[in-house]
Amino acid sequence: MSATAHLPPTVAVSASIRLVIALHRFSVNIRQEAMCMWYMVLGKNNVPRAELNGTEGQNLEWMKAQHEAGNVLFSGPTTEGPGIWVVHASSKDEAVKLVDSHPWVKAGKRSYEMYEWRVQQALGVGRFEGPPTDPVLANRP
Repeated sequence: MSATAHLPPTVAVSASIRLVIALHRFSVNIRQEAMCMWYMVLGKNNVPRAELNGTEGQNLEWMKAQHEAGNVLFSGPTTEGPGIWVVHASSKDEAVKLVDSHPWVKAGKRSYEMYEWRVQQALGVGRFEGPPTDPVLANRP
């Protein structure tokens, strides 16, 4: 069963097309840049979920704008609670500034951890042989 099988056909096709376009852009970037910089963001609510009721629209509006701008590739909740975002930014400062602009983060209702993620492979595209080319990665524990 496909990931979009539960959606109406037009929505499923639209979602599939958007994913293909996003992944194509990613594959072009990774080939051009050799190593693309991304940030993995793990968001955690600082307040009970009930306090966020009625503000989901702000969250979704902000997130949609970030997806459309190419700043966020993936986003959504985990089954355990934290939300995960994959953010593309030119620097960690830019990524922090972006995440800090989220309505729930600005209001102190959500905190997050951010990890710099040096994506080197995706969907069969990238470097799969040889030692790490980045000394930081080569010397990590």
